[in-house]
Amino acid sequence: MPNAIQIFLNGQAMSCPQNYSLFQLLQQLKKEEEGGLALALNQEVIPKALWANTFLKNQDQVLLITATQGG
Repeated sequence: MPNAIQIFLNGQAMSCPQNYSLFQLLQQLKKEEEGGLALALNQEVIPKALWANTFLKNQDQVLLITATQGG
């Protein structure tokens, strides 16, 4: 992937293109339609309204949390 950057998603290294938003990352993971998601970028929670305009940089740490039901 030319001009790729490396990020860490839930501790796992992965490559993605430069100028890649959090929403594009969710699309790649096929999770953009799922409810109950939260995203943190470098230990800061990013509101859902900002996902499309929050762009990843090399070595960013992304934490994807999915809410689950339990009893």
